[in-house]
Amino acid sequence: MPGADPGLPRPTDIVVTGLGAVTPFGWGVEPLWDGVRRGVSAVGPFTRFDASRHRTHLAAEVPVGDGGPESSRHLSLADRFAVASAREAIAGAALDLDRHRERTGVFFGSSAGGMLEGEWFFEAHIHRGARHARRGLVSSQQFNGPGDAVARAVGACGQVETISSACASGAMAIGNALRALRRGDVDVALAGGSDALCQLTYAGFNALRSVDEAPSRPFRKDRLGLSLVAGAGVLVL
Repeated sequence: MPGADPGLPRPTDIVVTGLGAVTPFGWGVEPLWDGVRRGVSAVGPFTRFDASRHRTHLAAEVPVGDGGPESSRHLSLADRFAVASAREAIAGAALDLDRHRERTGVFFGSSAGGMLEGEWFFEAHIHRGARHARRGLVSSQQFNGPGDAVARAVGACGQVETISSACASGAMAIGNALRALRRGDVDVALAGGSDALCQLTYAGFNALRSVDEAPSRPFRKDRLGLSLVAGAGVLVL
């Protein structure tokens, strides 16, 4: 490269070999792509918590139904989104993790982790007493929960890193994965992010008056804010 420092390694081309997603359109990349092709919005009334006390009343939640794939008492919703996305991405990449396990890293972004379950625990503790507040609900409250859950579920033994930097978290995680691959720290990287809807985030953005009561219209001059969405996305790099 012209002007590059000859003492530094040249940048390495990194390829995306697998994709995984959990979105309000459903579990998997195909439902997401179908929603995009149909040009429909997944933002609307939601049931994850009572929004009646808030300034706005719309969001886009993942259809969980019977618990969805990866159902577990020890995984938060955000964890389950993350693990399902990672498994889909690994399957799409036809990746034999047994050959790369020691050199596979996980780079994840999350703003709230299992905060929703932490809110359930707090509500039970306040209104029903400590004996009725299930401590397992807070076992994965930390924002590093989704990335750690992915590493455990797929047996990745390389570095595991979580970035929590609001809306930029997932993009920054992908950037860190690229740098780790180019440095030779890992040979394979699972990179992405996961978040579930929670009252803390919903109330915070409403307090900032940055949430639109209508579905988000980012390119309209009369736009009034963003829409909050749950889900996860993972790339195999």
